[in-house]
Amino acid sequence: MSVTARFYVSEITRRAHGNTQEVKLQAATRGKENASWAHYTPSGSMSLMLHPDSGACEWFAARLGKEVFITVDDATEPETS
Repeated sequence: MSVTARFYVSEITRRAHGNTQEVKLQAATRGKENASWAHYTPSGSMSLMLHPDSGACEWFAARLGKEVFITVDDATEPETS
């Protein structure tokens, strides 16, 4: 089973030290499309530090202020030798 959360990209900050970008996401609670679930889980935030060469910085920058889905699922267990 996995859990899907609806967030919006609220802020992107470039960091001089370490040449990274911080992306902040907030739980999406506005609008009719979010009303049913937001009544029970109205808050949450997430912060990601991204390397500028990963391609993720551009992906999030194109969605600044927009809603995105975040899916949380079990990680694959590492193989043991």
